[in-house]
Parts: sequence; structure tokens; C-alpha cells
Amino acid sequence: MGLFLGSVAFHCPVGDNRETLTAWVEQLFRKHDLDLMQENQRGKNWGVYDTEMACQGSILDLACDVSRLTGDYAVGALCVDSDFVELALFRDGVELDHGYMGRVYEEFCEVMGTEVAPKLDLDQWRRLLLRPEDAEELETCLYGEYVLVEDGLRTLSELTGFPILNDDLLTLFFEAEGAF
Repeated sequence: MGLFLGSVAFHCPVGDNRETLTAWVEQLFRKHDLDLMQENQRGKNWGVYDTEMACQGSILDLACDVSRLTGDYAVGALCVDSDFVELALFRDGVELDHGYMGRVYEEFCEVMGTEVAPKLDLDQWRRLLLRPEDAEELETCLYGEYVLVEDGLRTLSELTGFPILNDDLLTLFFEAEGAF
């Protein structure tokens, strides 16, 4: 059995309004019984993980809402059985890209009414790179073949700094949930 995971990853801006913004973001996720995770207390990389897929139908909307609240980028992701992931990129509440990584099931494409699932727009994701010289690695990441698509999510997280799938944060999440 593969990984089923919904996530929202974003950068929380620093500055005077951080505390107010943090409270709004926490309240947004609490409405959906999701806990906000951050790399450290002062860090700007934040993530929310839905391992039960309880918010499967609304995780991308949550990413959009977070981007509107922060006025910055947010990424929503739905990983399906380690085979493929649906990704959406937002900035200030506007969807910039929406597509798929991995092996999308034929049945899924039929439901969408297409023969092939939409690919991600490399130019949109290139803006998020921590190091511009990693553009080729980003392309391989977005369009590569995977045995487990979460390997691609880990790479995307490392290249962009967005904790879409960050093993350290996910471990903290499971520890908080009492899974370990």
C-alpha cells in the first residue's frame, strides 16, 4: 500500500503582522481539524499534513486560502497511493498552476474527461527555486518517472524550500498524533 497524503505548504512572512497572520492561518486549519507544523518556532517554512485524507476535496482550496491570507505562494498537494500527485500553486489567492506528477490512472483521466493528465508548468515552479542553477533538476523532478511519487515531492520540497513532503515535519506530525 502506498502513501495517501494531502498537504499545504507555504512561507509565513516575517514582520510585524506575523502573530496576527499565524492566528488566522491556525484558525483556518483548525476548522478542518488540521494542525499547523513549522520547521522551527521562528522558521518561515510551514506545512499542514492530512494523512487521513479527510480534506481530500478541499486541500487545494485551503492552499488557495492560505496564499490569500499570507499574500504569498502556497502549494497544495494530494498524493494518491504513491503513484501520482495532484499539485496546485497559488500566489495571493490566484491559481498559477495545476497539474500532476507521476503515473496518473487512466480511470482518473476519464473522470477528468481527458486522455492525459495536465502536466505542471515548469516556468511557474522555476520561480520558487532556492537556487536558480537547479532548474534542470526541477525539470527532472516535475516530469520524471517514479516508483514512489513521494520521492519527487521530497525533491520538490528541497529545491523550493516548501515543506510539501518534509520527513522531519511529517515525523513531528506523527509524534504529535501519538502514532509513534
